[in-house]
Amino acid sequence: MFSDKFFMAVSDKTFDELTPKKRIAYNKRLNKCISKDPNNPSYTKLGKFASGTFMNKYYSLGKNGARDLRNIRIQYSKDLNEYKNNHQLSLQEVYNINGRKKKDYIKLTSSEYSEIEKEFKIAHKRAAEKELNKKLDVILAMNNSMNTLSKADYFLRSNSNISSKVDYRVKGEIQNKLNQKKETVLKVLLDEERADYNNNVSLQSDPLAFKNYIKQKEQKYNNYANSTSVRAFMDNLGEYRYNYLIKHKDNFISEVEATKNKNEIKIVEEKYLYGTDRRDTKLFFNLIKNQEARLALLKKQAEELQKQKEAEELRAMMSETTETGEPTSLQMLWALQYQVSLKNRKFEKNDKNTEYNETDNILSMIVKLQNNVNKGARLKITYFKKFSCSKSNKPGFICDYAIDRKVSGGILENDFYKTLLNNSEDNDYADIETSRFSKVGDIWKLVEKL
Repeated sequence: MFSDKFFMAVSDKTFDELTPKKRIAYNKRLNKCISKDPNNPSYTKLGKFASGTFMNKYYSLGKNGARDLRNIRIQYSKDLNEYKNNHQLSLQEVYNINGRKKKDYIKLTSSEYSEIEKEFKIAHKRAAEKELNKKLDVILAMNNSMNTLSKADYFLRSNSNISSKVDYRVKGEIQNKLNQKKETVLKVLLDEERADYNNNVSLQSDPLAFKNYIKQKEQKYNNYANSTSVRAFMDNLGEYRYNYLIKHKDNFISEVEATKNKNEIKIVEEKYLYGTDRRDTKLFFNLIKNQEARLALLKKQAEELQKQKEAEELRAMMSETTETGEPTSLQMLWALQYQVSLKNRKFEKNDKNTEYNETDNILSMIVKLQNNVNKGARLKITYFKKFSCSKSNKPGFICDYAIDRKVSGGILENDFYKTLLNNSEDNDYADIETSRFSKVGDIWKLVEKL
């Protein structure tokens, strides 16, 4: 028989390294140790499957490894029994057993380890369900407040480390209980809101207070819009709005009819119709629509009258004559202002073409650079004086005049950039220019700058 020293020395070698004679002696000694465990008679042949395996897997606990292994088996049986039969295990108790499973039971056979792993998952799910229901009872016992609603909303998410361990059936049952609790809380809160509204006289007379009340309640219960109680309450808010409008109908109509533009209409609409269902208040929105149409018509008529007036003034001005037939000072100024308006129209068009993109070539980038320099720039004539005119060989008259044009807006309005770009159209002195003016139809125009 081999000594304990030899017996323990084998732990650092594989079973296959032993000679046949030593292998038989080793098995006898091993079986003798293990057979002392009366609770596990089926494992007395443990040494036979150790072939080809490092023995330190079974005897890493020291000189008395076999005895320790037997103790592990005894604890294993107890833990397995706890998992299977004790349905009152807490999560912490389950985790404690799992700690031993990872530390000691890994030394057992794969079938044993698989069995306790399977029972661990079952016990873990059961304990998690118990713990989750315990926490749920706290929520269900809370008073009827917005805080309770918030906690019910985030219950599963705030306990995700536990809820992730239970199956969908259990989570569904818990969610149903939470929904019932939320519905109960909402019903109580909304009954209080209705009573508060009915007792608040100022809400029924002050448009701004009423609007703020509606907005506040919609924001407060927005997250619970799918609730039956909230939908019913929101319907009540719709009734409050409608009844309020009926009560203040005359004020509403007079304020709408007094509006002079769309901005004023918007103010009245916000004041009375904030969040109102158009189906229930069709009459009131029709009044606004009709007023918008009336104002648009009045604006169009005013624009047409202004155009007619300007056309009459232009015809009258262009019909004026001089003894020589040359253009008057006003006719020349109008022709010059027309040129400025054309340039300003070009500036407005170019303002929309300033964004660079990947498809730009060098020429288009230069154009956009120039547009950015001129962006927002507008020309205007600040000074004009006619000097003299003479008959031209071509149609019209050649006239000399003094003119000063100023740039407003854009980068050119900055004095530094004016100097840098040598902008001839914006300086401190009037320019003396010569141009040919000719009558095109009934209108005097600048046809050539000399």
